[in-house]
Amino acid sequence: MYTNNDNHKDEVDWLDCISAIETGRGTIFFCDRDILPLRRDLQVIGDFGKSRKLMRNVVMYSITAYNPMNKQIEVVENVKRNTLLVEEIRLRLPGCAILNNYSFFPSRPKHFERGFTVVLPLNYPIRDHNEIVCALAVKYRQAAYFRCVVFNDGNVEQKLILMIDNKPKEVDEQLMIIERVNYHPAFMHHTNHSVFHDYRIALDILSRWRSCSAVDELLSVVSSIGRNDVKTVFNNQKMPPIIVIEGPKLKGMESVCSRLSSSLGATYLRSVPVCIRHMKKVFDSQPQLIRGAFYAISNYILGQELFTHPQTLPVLVDRYWNSTVAHGIVNEVGDGILSSH
Repeated sequence: MYTNNDNHKDEVDWLDCISAIETGRGTIFFCDRDILPLRRDLQVIGDFGKSRKLMRNVVMYSITAYNPMNKQIEVVENVKRNTLLVEEIRLRLPGCAILNNYSFFPSRPKHFERGFTVVLPLNYPIRDHNEIVCALAVKYRQAAYFRCVVFNDGNVEQKLILMIDNKPKEVDEQLMIIERVNYHPAFMHHTNHSVFHDYRIALDILSRWRSCSAVDELLSVVSSIGRNDVKTVFNNQKMPPIIVIEGPKLKGMESVCSRLSSSLGATYLRSVPVCIRHMKKVFDSQPQLIRGAFYAISNYILGQELFTHPQTLPVLVDRYWNSTVAHGIVNEVGDGILSSH
C-alpha cells in the first residue's frame, strides 16, 4: 500500500510503515523485517504466514486507491476512489474475499491509508489475476502493491511489486507479525475517521460528496434552518429539560421510549429528525465517512428542534451524540470481511 508522492516536502520514511489486515478472526499487524532494528518498541510475534488468522492455500493482494500525500486529493476523493476500486475488484475478480486493511506511520499521524486485501484460492479459475491487480494499480496511480502466497504449511512467498513507469518490478519482502498497537491509527488525526467534532467539517465533507442524490436535499434543509442557529444552539442556556435514552438499536426500543415519554408527559423525538428521516436509508448505504457526516448533521438539526420546544416541558430523545459516536467508532475499528453488497 504505497503511493506516488509529488510533494517531497511531506515525504515519509517507508521503513516506519506499519500495516494491518482485518480478518474475521481479528486484526493482523505487521511490518517489514527491516524496520525491527530501528523500532525497538515493536514486539514481534512471528513470521507473517504463521498467523492462525490467515487463510491457507491462497494468494493475497493488498492494494489501495488512497493518495494521502498528494495535497490535491482530499479525504473525500480518497474515499470515492477506494469505493470505485472495490467495485472494480468485485467485477474483475468475482467470488474473491475482500478484507479491509490499512497502513499508518506512528511518527506522521495524518498519513493513514485504507485499502483492501484481495484473497483468492490457489486454484482460482481466472489465471491472470496478477495482471488484473497490476492494471488496477496503474489505473489508481499506486506506486506499489503487495502480493503474498500462503501455502497450507504456513510457508509464504512475499513480493512487493513496484510500479516504475507503470511497469511492475518485483522485490522480495519479508514481513513480520507484531503485537497489536494500543490505539487505532484512524484516531491519530481528525481527518482519518468519521467521528465528527465540528459541524463545519461534517458539512464540508457532505458538500463535496456528489455520488449521492440526497446530498443536495440535505444541504437545502440545513440552509433553510440556518447554519448559525444550528452551530450555536448548544451555547444557548434556554433549553427544555432533556432526557436521552442511549444504547444499541434493539427491537422494541421505540415502543419503550414512546411509553416512557407518555408517562413523563414528555415530547418524544428520534435522533434523526422527521425533516430528513426519509434520507436515512440512502445515507446508510454510503461509505462510513459520509454516514458519519450525515448523522453528525442530523444531531445538530435535532439540537435546533430541541431549542424550539417549550422550556418547561421535558423532551425525551431516542439516542443522541453518545450513540452516534459509539457507532462511528465501532465502524472504524471493527474487524471483518467486506460484505458482497
